[in-house]
Amino acid sequence: MQAAETTTHFRTANKCYKQINLRRRVPAPCKTPAKALPVGAQAVDTDHISSDEDREQGRQYRRVVFDQKRWEQHRSIQRYAWHMSGILTSRIARGLFGPMSYVASICFGVCLYHSLLEYNILQQWVAPDLDWPTINLNSSGIFSISTFALSLLLVFRTNSSYERWWEARDCWRMIVNECTHLARQTEQWLPGPASEPVRSALLRWLHVFPISLMVHLRGHEEDLRQEVQGLLPPDELELLLRARNPPLLVLSAIGQIMAVSEMRIESKTHMDESVRVLQESLGSCEKLLTTPIPLSYTRHTGRFLVLWLTCLPFVIWQELGWLSVPISMVVSFLLFGIEEIGVQIEEPFGILALESYCDEVKAGINQATADANMLLPITLKLTGGKV
Repeated sequence: MQAAETTTHFRTANKCYKQINLRRRVPAPCKTPAKALPVGAQAVDTDHISSDEDREQGRQYRRVVFDQKRWEQHRSIQRYAWHMSGILTSRIARGLFGPMSYVASICFGVCLYHSLLEYNILQQWVAPDLDWPTINLNSSGIFSISTFALSLLLVFRTNSSYERWWEARDCWRMIVNECTHLARQTEQWLPGPASEPVRSALLRWLHVFPISLMVHLRGHEEDLRQEVQGLLPPDELELLLRARNPPLLVLSAIGQIMAVSEMRIESKTHMDESVRVLQESLGSCEKLLTTPIPLSYTRHTGRFLVLWLTCLPFVIWQELGWLSVPISMVVSFLLFGIEEIGVQIEEPFGILALESYCDEVKAGINQATADANMLLPITLKLTGGKV
C-alpha cells in the first residue's frame, strides 16, 4: 500500500515492442525514413566495443515507427519463431552476458561441490576428518516469500519506466500538433506578399523547434549545426548555436516575430497560447531527462535481483542436478532482461523515433503552405480581390 501511495502519479503503459526491421537514422535537414535493417543484420561492428557501448549504440535501432505492414507483422502468429530466432543476436542478451555468467558460475560451483560430496571425493582426498555439509535452501520458506517481493519490485520498476516513455511520447505528439497548428494559423493570419518576410521567418523557426529539442534531449549524440544546416540564415544559425538552451531560444524567436507582425491582438494572443503549450512540453521533456526514477528503487531492485539469483542454485540443485546450470542461465536472462528493459526505456528520448516527429512537423508546415496557396483563389473571390 505504501509503495502504491508514493507512485499515484504513475500509470501503466503498453509495453514497448522491439521489431525485427528497425529504422535507421537519417541526418537533417531533410529527414526521410531509411530502409529497414534485414533480419539478423547488425548496424554496427560489435566485435571491438564493450557491452555498455554496444547497448548505447543499439538504442537508436529501437526507434520504430509503425505502419499497417508493421502491425501485421506484430500480430503474426509467426512472431514467436521470429523472436526466438533472434535471441542469440539480441543486444539485451549480449549486454547481460556478464551477469548471466556470474549466475552460471555460482550454479556450476554448487553442482560441482555436491557432486564431489556425493561420490565421497572431498572426504577421501581433501579433508577426511571434516564433516562436509550439504548446502540446500528450501523453496517453500524464505525464498518463496522473497520471490513475491522481487516480483513487486520488478513490476514497479518496469511500470514506472513505461509511464515515462509514454509521457515523452505524449509530449512529442503535442509538439507536432501545436507546430502544425501554428503553421496553419501563420498562413491564415499572415497572407499575401506583404507578409511574406514575417510568415517565412515564423515557419522556418517552427521547423527548427522540434529539431533543436531533439538535439537538446539527446546531447552528444546529435550535432545541432548539422541538423539545422540550410534551415536558417547564417546569422540566425549562429545565434541558435550560441544559446545555452536552443529550443527555448527558438520559442523566444517565434514570440518576438509574432509580436512585431501585423496580426490583430486577438490572433497574437491565440498563437501565443500554442507557444505556451510548446514551452510546457519542453519543460516536461527536460523534467524526464534530468529526473530519473528514485535511485533507491533502481539500486535496491538490482541488489535484490542479484542476491536472489545467487541463492537460486542452492534451491534447484537437489531437484535438477546439473540441469541447474542451463536453467539458472535461462531464469537469470528472463529476470535480468525485465530489469534491463526498464532501465533502457527510463530515459525514453534515445529510443523514441524523434526523427519521425520532426518529419511530421516539416510535412505539416509544407502542407499548410500548399493548402494556403491552393485556397488563395477562393479567398480572393470571397473578398473581392483583397487579402
